[in-house]
Amino acid sequence: MNDVLAGTAAAVAGVTVAHPFDLIKTRLQTGVGGEVGALSMLRSAVASEGPLSLFKGLSSALYGYVPADVIMFATYGFCRNALADEAAGESEETLPISKVAAAGLAAGLSYVPLVVPFEVVKIRMQVDTVGSFKDTSVFGAAQRIAQREGVGSLFRGFGATALRESSEHMIYFAAFEAIKRQIRQARMVEPGKFDHVAAMVGGGLAGGVAYLSMYPIDVVKSIIQAEEGATRGMAEVGKELFRKHGLNGFYRGAGPVVLQVLPENAVLLYTYDLVMHLLRQEHDSAAEQ
Repeated sequence: MNDVLAGTAAAVAGVTVAHPFDLIKTRLQTGVGGEVGALSMLRSAVASEGPLSLFKGLSSALYGYVPADVIMFATYGFCRNALADEAAGESEETLPISKVAAAGLAAGLSYVPLVVPFEVVKIRMQVDTVGSFKDTSVFGAAQRIAQREGVGSLFRGFGATALRESSEHMIYFAAFEAIKRQIRQARMVEPGKFDHVAAMVGGGLAGGVAYLSMYPIDVVKSIIQAEEGATRGMAEVGKELFRKHGLNGFYRGAGPVVLQVLPENAVLLYTYDLVMHLLRQEHDSAAEQ
């Protein structure tokens, strides 16, 4: 329950902060709006579609990512507890990084089935520059896509998403714990005491490391999910992307991602860690009484 509550708070905060950056990233990845830079894309979107256009697809992101993040954090917490060897003195703060990585991998896989349809809808809404989904709800947009291309189209890019999420979350949580522990040690923070700096900095840096390491897969996934009526796989999309743009093609939109993942994951993991800490304190206090 603690992981569910903390995950909910963290997901809402992280998704809202990240969404404008995510929209620009998606348009750059898919080539919508031409071969321009991030700032030009931002100015063009605001000028032609209005400032609120930066939040196109936000409702889809909230509907999809918040429940998915809750499941992901709950799985992560469950796996951490299951993997901890109490006889060896392993605790929340001393669990080996290899076990943290294993819990992160499981958490990433649990995230996939729910988030894929919402990613498809979110990306289609984000790349829509002609108003095809104007005044349409998330579920209305999903219905239009399913009617035109079949229900299976809502699960396009499932394999690419599974590969990205499992690898990314394995790196993500392992990096977060490793960085956070190093900062706590350097700042000589007492065990059991919450370190705001370690959680905030650790979250931002872990997000940067994990997202950028899996970024080429994310570009391929976005292209697959943005295409209407296409059934191309990762290998075909990857070959065409390399043929047209070389290695640089796999890092289109990386600038906005760097700007996105630092604040997003600083807020996300800081909120999760803080709420978990407060809930544990409340539980310990109630147990003492």
